[in-house]
Amino acid sequence: VHPVLQGRMLGSELLRQLVEHGRQQHMDFIGSSFGATEELLRFWYRAGLQPLRLGMRREASSGAHSALLLKPLSEPGKTLYEEARQRFSLQFPLQLAEPLADLDPSVAVALLATTRQAELPVGEVQELRIFAQAGRDYADSLHVLRGFALAECALGRLPVADRKLLMTKILQGRSWQHCARLAGLSGRKQVLERLRSAVRICLA
Repeated sequence: VHPVLQGRMLGSELLRQLVEHGRQQHMDFIGSSFGATEELLRFWYRAGLQPLRLGMRREASSGAHSALLLKPLSEPGKTLYEEARQRFSLQFPLQLAEPLADLDPSVAVALLATTRQAELPVGEVQELRIFAQAGRDYADSLHVLRGFALAECALGRLPVADRKLLMTKILQGRSWQHCARLAGLSGRKQVLERLRSAVRICLA
């Protein structure tokens, strides 16, 4: 869609007709691959496509990681789709810690929001409360903070800035200095307090 005409739902209507054509032709699925940005991901989400994979390297052309999204159109397509979605839900959170540690946190949060994350066990909730009240250090709480960060980035209950901080520090393992710059904070102490505050808000 030409930039002058964007925002008029023309792209969405074109996709709707492509999906209908695919069904008429008995196709199993419709898919798309592109350099992932938050805006583009949300456009394809609205069209009913969901991510199945994210490339580990940035594309030379766009400077972004390539995302593969798919929408099933038949029962065989749905079977393939569900298997790939389950694999993505398991792999993507783990990939954030190393091969995708430099992924734009906005893109990471948008992708994680499509995954299914398990609820925290009751015992871990209590440990999070201790961390939130400064009763336990960050390093000694990592095992429960990771599950918390996955759940909150997926559910989207926190403000965007807090979800980005959970993503960059807990899931991507970026330095305190990097996270402070990203969040506009002075350093480790303020980042840590923001993390404790995020936990308090969600457990209130």
